[in-house]
Amino acid sequence: NKEDYSKESVLASYVDSGTLTGRALELFHKSILVRSVRRSSVLFLVTDVHKWWNCLPTNLQIKPVVSEQVVRSVLPDSAFDFAPFFTVLYQHLILIIHRPSLSLDPSTAEFCSGLQTCIGAARAILSGLRLQVDSHQALFWPGFLSAAWMSGLVLALACQLNQYVLTKGLQYVGCFFFLC
Repeated sequence: NKEDYSKESVLASYVDSGTLTGRALELFHKSILVRSVRRSSVLFLVTDVHKWWNCLPTNLQIKPVVSEQVVRSVLPDSAFDFAPFFTVLYQHLILIIHRPSLSLDPSTAEFCSGLQTCIGAARAILSGLRLQVDSHQALFWPGFLSAAWMSGLVLALACQLNQYVLTKGLQYVGCFFFLC
């Protein structure tokens, strides 16, 4: 049955994202006294995160939308669109992976690259959450709060360091406060 396969696909993809999140937390969120992160471990994790995202069924990824009318015509009121949810999961993984580089000296290349990657992920998270709210979809995952909070902090840091345009940052952070 196509509907059963779709449900199984959603659940399997969610379980895979949980596994990847667990790997990221295991790698980066240990006591500094016992943590040793090999570059190859990070690269394998990043590769697996991108592979998971690239292999997701198309209906679980956000498609470019022209207007709210298009959203309503594509998504009936009774259907739930998982695309914003999976976009937030993916971008949250990107934030978790690159967040440790934000604790480095701001003059280092790793900090600058990590910050720009986190800015893109933060914007995508807040846009995905906004799309979900605008589509009158429930914010059912407890991790939404963490993802939105981290996104707001990343954009505030980037603006404070003059690494992101303040007006754009305020626009996204305003979206963040709306969601909380």
